[in-house]
Amino acid sequence: MKVMENYLILNNLSKIKKLLNIFILFFILCFILLYSQSAYSQLVRDHTVRINAFYQDTLDKSGIKLLWYADENAINYSVYRKLTTENEFKLIAKNIVNKNNYFDTDAQKNQIYEYQVQKIGNYGDTANYVVNGYIATTFQSEVNTDLLNNLNNKGKILIIVDNTIIDSIINEFNTYVKILLLDGWNVVLRTAPRNLSPNSKSSTIIKEIIRQAYLKEKIDNVLLLGRLPVIYSGDFAIDGHADHKGGWPSDALYVDFNGTYSDQTRNTINAAANRQHNLINDGKYDQNQIQSNIDVGIGRVDFYNLPYFKETELDLYKRYLNKNINFRNGNYLEQLINENKNYNKCIINDNFGNGWKSKFAASGFNSFTPLIDRYLINNYKNISLNDTFLFESRMREIIREKDFYFAYGCGAGYYTACHDVAYSEEYATKDVRTIFQTVFGSYNGDWDSENNLMRATIASMPSNLICYWGSRPFWNLQFLGIGKDWGYCTKITQSNYDLYKHQTTDGTNGVHISLMGDPSLQMFVVLPPKNCQKTIKLKQYYLKWNTPIDMEYNELKGYIIYKISKEEYQYNNEIDLNKIINKDYYLNITQVSEILTKNTNEFDLINVENSENYIYLIKALYKVNTPSSSFYNLSNGIIFKE
Repeated sequence: MKVMENYLILNNLSKIKKLLNIFILFFILCFILLYSQSAYSQLVRDHTVRINAFYQDTLDKSGIKLLWYADENAINYSVYRKLTTENEFKLIAKNIVNKNNYFDTDAQKNQIYEYQVQKIGNYGDTANYVVNGYIATTFQSEVNTDLLNNLNNKGKILIIVDNTIIDSIINEFNTYVKILLLDGWNVVLRTAPRNLSPNSKSSTIIKEIIRQAYLKEKIDNVLLLGRLPVIYSGDFAIDGHADHKGGWPSDALYVDFNGTYSDQTRNTINAAANRQHNLINDGKYDQNQIQSNIDVGIGRVDFYNLPYFKETELDLYKRYLNKNINFRNGNYLEQLINENKNYNKCIINDNFGNGWKSKFAASGFNSFTPLIDRYLINNYKNISLNDTFLFESRMREIIREKDFYFAYGCGAGYYTACHDVAYSEEYATKDVRTIFQTVFGSYNGDWDSENNLMRATIASMPSNLICYWGSRPFWNLQFLGIGKDWGYCTKITQSNYDLYKHQTTDGTNGVHISLMGDPSLQMFVVLPPKNCQKTIKLKQYYLKWNTPIDMEYNELKGYIIYKISKEEYQYNNEIDLNKIINKDYYLNITQVSEILTKNTNEFDLINVENSENYIYLIKALYKVNTPSSSFYNLSNGIIFKE
């Protein structure tokens, strides 16, 4: 028996030794594989051209200097340029080798340019690859009357409100409209009937409201607030799932004024959800693609059918409006600055990696680089073989504790989840400390579904305001870097056919391209003065204020005082529910001061005739410096309290 036991022990040791040798051999092979591929490692970020820009003055020349991340696999680069008013890019430099920059000495200040940088690369054992990156850039050198007028007139936004919710949210809504007015927006308000059915033809009511406002008011953006009719169109599955093939929700069709849409050819019931079934003459359109260029930005804030949230639908609207107000007036950013948090950063969580031809996360890299300091794009850890970004905690956990301006996450998905990135059920109870967020997983983009992830994102606390389904197609966010709003980026993305050539054409012009959130939001909010008071001294009125706290990326240049008649202010300050359908709101402000220096904290009204008849407001003037541009911006207007 003892001999047998010794034999078994030796035999087991022999097996263990063989297994150990196999493990060592496997480890060596893995190391060799890793080492052999390191020179030609195919990373998602290699399939991008991530561009920054600055204006450079030298003794002998000046112009815009483009910088992009170096790629050891690049063969050459070419640079194209256009004005925003032009319809095509023109080649200005080609066959740039061994450099990751270009100096455009023909570019001038006070002009908006768009650049396309095209990279041809090769990993050494594959065919060449071609990718493009885009940046919009401007460098403003002086402040003049036209510039200030433009800053004080940001455009017109049409807000259509579900007529069953307006009474209950009137206080928050009234404050929100006031903030828009003080920010330089003209506001056109309309109400429309609530609608729960996805195949209702009542969407024609909304479309006519928008069309008339576009023709008569020349609106720039549309916000749909509440459970308003949802247009469905097409018979497709842009996320590749047979049970998701059918009509998709499409707000883009509300603002396609020149396209022709039919309801005569689709007869499909393939989709698992009945609302996606598309039949002849059922009120759902046939087309998979947007039929003409979109001229108006559109976004939706709709919290119907989110049972994961314990709050009522009305409470979620109030929450969103309050978040929006706190962002616009600088309260949220000031809170982050006071907590010594660097708010101007982003996070990318790529769960697909390089294995997909479309290189989905390239959308995040390309979009964020012109907007965010290159050193603040957080990737924590990087596995070079598949370019999967692993976090100390997953993105879903990190954004509960850390604050990010932008977040991009992609992974396997469902209507309510994007793997390791975002989950509607968690968003209903846990913090989501992002402001603008991209999700890209299967089913996520179908925003009319129950507990949909995109709508849950903007319903969350404490800060998120925008969510969209990215990567099919890639979105064009570079315009945020020159002060444009989300509606502008949305309409450019919806209209893009082949002007902006991204890593994939999947989803291009798709009717599914939609924005969840307020389209009039801009990225670069600047802080207003504090403690603004109207006082009297020696029988003379004075305006006093405190300097706003320092913003790292923005340079305070001074202040401007404006006035508005008390009658007009009162008219525009209180929303009359009986007149909301036919009422437009605007502030006809008049400048009463020159640009006061940033060290000034007081203004004498002695030279303002009949000064007691006016309401006064102050705006801070900043020079905003981004990784792509340098431009002037005004803070939200602050009314002086008496």
